[in-house]
Amino acid sequence: MIANPPALKRVYDAVAFFAVLNVAVVGGFCAYLLGTGVVDGDKLRGIADVLRTEEEPEDADQQAADQAEQLAEAEAAPAVAPSIQATQMSAEVLRREAERVKVELDQKVALTNSILLRVSQERDNFKREREEAAKREAASNEMRQTAGFEKQVELYEAMAPKTAIDYLLDISDPDEAARIIIEMDARKAKKVIEAAKQPDQIQRMKGILKRLREVAPDKTDELEGTGT
Repeated sequence: MIANPPALKRVYDAVAFFAVLNVAVVGGFCAYLLGTGVVDGDKLRGIADVLRTEEEPEDADQQAADQAEQLAEAEAAPAVAPSIQATQMSAEVLRREAERVKVELDQKVALTNSILLRVSQERDNFKREREEAAKREAASNEMRQTAGFEKQVELYEAMAPKTAIDYLLDISDPDEAARIIIEMDARKAKKVIEAAKQPDQIQRMKGILKRLREVAPDKTDELEGTGT
C-alpha cells in the first residue's frame, strides 16, 4: 500500500502550480495584448518597469531610514564638541575670576599694611610729642619754681630777722625751711636763726637745723663759724 505525501509537500506543489499558471496567464495576456494591438513593445516595457519600481519601495525606505540614522548621528556628534567647549570656557572664566579675586585681596592686604604702618608711626609721633611736651612743662615748672624760690629767698634776706623767723617757722615742711636757709646769705641766715627766742620757736628751729646738718653739713659749719 502506497502512503500519502506529507501536507507540506502538497502545499509546495499547489503553490508551484499556481505560480506556473500565473506566469502562463500573464504571458498569454501579454501576447493577446500584443496581438490585438492594444499595446506595443514600448508600452509593455513601461509596464514592466512600473512593476519593478513597485518592488523597490522597501529598499528606498531602508535607504531613507539609513540616511535618517546617519543624519541623527551627525547631529549628535557635534553636540559633544560644544559641550566640551562650554566646559573649557567655564573653567577659563573661573580661573580669571580667581586671579581677579587674588589681585584684589593682595591690594587690600597691602592697603591694610600701609594703614597700620601709618597708624603706628602717628602713634609713635604722638607719644614722642607728648613726652617732649611733658618735659617742656616740667622744665617750665622747675624754672618757675626756681624763680619763685629765688624770689622767696630774697624776701627772707630783706626782712628783719624777727619777722623772717616767724615766716620761716610757719613752713610746715622742715626740708623746705632748711633749703631756704641754705640759699640765704650766711650772715643773714644766722641772724634769722638767732631770732628764735621763744621755747616753741627754739624747738622747731632745732628740727630745721637737724635737717640742715643732714643735707648740707658744710652750710651748717659755715653758719656756726660766721661771726655776728
